[in-house]
Amino acid sequence: MAAFAARVAALTGWRRGLLALILGAGLTAAQPPVDLVIMLVPGFTGLCWLLDGARGRRGRFVTVWCFAFGHYLTGVYWISESFYVDAERYAWLVPVPLLVLPAVMALLPAAGFAAAPWPRAALARPFALAAIWLAVDWLKAYGLLGFPWNLAGQAWDASTAMLQAYALLGIFGASLLTVLIAALPATLGTRHGRLAVGAGMVTLAAWWGLGSWRLAVTEIATVPGVQLRLVQANIAQQQKWLPEERFRNLERQIELSAGGAATPTHIVWPETAVPFLLDAEPRLLQYLAEQLGPETVLLAGALRRSPPGQPVQVWNSLHVVQGGQVLATYDKRHLVPFGEFLPYRPLMSLVGLDRVALSAVDFSAGESGDGRLPVPGAPLARTLICYEAIFPAEVRDGAEGAGWLVNVTNDAWFGVSAGPYQHLAAARARAVELGLPLVRVAGTGVSAVIDPLGRFAARLELGTAGTADSPLPAAINGRTVYHRFGDSVFGALWLLCAIAAFVTRR
Repeated sequence: MAAFAARVAALTGWRRGLLALILGAGLTAAQPPVDLVIMLVPGFTGLCWLLDGARGRRGRFVTVWCFAFGHYLTGVYWISESFYVDAERYAWLVPVPLLVLPAVMALLPAAGFAAAPWPRAALARPFALAAIWLAVDWLKAYGLLGFPWNLAGQAWDASTAMLQAYALLGIFGASLLTVLIAALPATLGTRHGRLAVGAGMVTLAAWWGLGSWRLAVTEIATVPGVQLRLVQANIAQQQKWLPEERFRNLERQIELSAGGAATPTHIVWPETAVPFLLDAEPRLLQYLAEQLGPETVLLAGALRRSPPGQPVQVWNSLHVVQGGQVLATYDKRHLVPFGEFLPYRPLMSLVGLDRVALSAVDFSAGESGDGRLPVPGAPLARTLICYEAIFPAEVRDGAEGAGWLVNVTNDAWFGVSAGPYQHLAAARARAVELGLPLVRVAGTGVSAVIDPLGRFAARLELGTAGTADSPLPAAINGRTVYHRFGDSVFGALWLLCAIAAFVTRR
């Protein structure tokens, strides 16, 4: 093992860069939908060996950039799928999300590893790797890019028992521990290598054992009087807004909602499911009450705009509808750059890049409320529209007093790719972190009812049309550790990891 590690470390030139790129690309296979968790080991262990032979800061920068570029290239390629929805206008821009975005994102970990000292002692290197990688991931999530995607700990989506650590450590804490354990084989062939790897194996066994125990002893009840129906009409994005298709698409969702043997009390439609300004259409509201029943509660995504005579504003919203009235509304607060608004629009317009925007008017971010929405006959809901579900701290901030998470989204932009599965895994992590059930409805899938332990109570697969009926699982008794303390648990764990790297550095 020591001889093999030495050969990897001694690689130079294009061979070093190519191996780093391959290892980074392979790392993505640990994520959904492939779920080859074992790929974490060659990825982070190999990166350790390559860093051992890197020449100075420049060598570390280039090595990590190649590794991260390979990882992000395979991890977020699916963003380019959205540019084919209107291929005539946007296909020429495909290289931007496919190549430029991963290249830019890769600069962050590359700069982090170039700036931080790399320890000489083999035992210190896995600790240093985990501390630097997760520091960059945290900054990428909450500072520089606002995109916490494919965190290492999300690979445990393949095991419900391993998911339980989210309730204690959160996704960032679980990711830190995952990277550390995956990098420990880099110490094999050195003085403390077997002991380090053995400790990692014991930690994994304990992790799985405690998670299995939590699953076995935790009883999840259901909320009395709530019978959910999730509606997934599987409408292609190209057909969604065509004038001749809009009413037909609406009727399709009504038919799915009103069919079946069970009688739902609450029906959930996905993001922008209603192709009209629902809150400004009293006749449409009355029609929905007639078709679905006056007592049925409908949670439906729709656009909303400012009243006539006021400056034009458009919101991406979720309405709570019952008896022909809109009872409550949540406006999306965390908007998608370039998808829902064009950053620095005046500057972009000067250089002609305003053509990449979907509309001449940016969406407005919701300003009132914190995402908690009253729903008649059901607990208070913490509402999440689209990728708002991938931000752990933001979801937690608005979850106090909520009894369930409602995530409506439209993943039709990304076709049958890895994106919808990865999005589902990120949303599922929020349920376990907070001990709250998650009801997720996507226009083309994957839609699901997930209990507070991360188990699926109902599920509709990607690319299928239909409904899923389920009672609403109840929240766990009391708050989870993560719900109480948030990312401070990760901060303490990260500090211990950094101290371990410093103490063992020689």
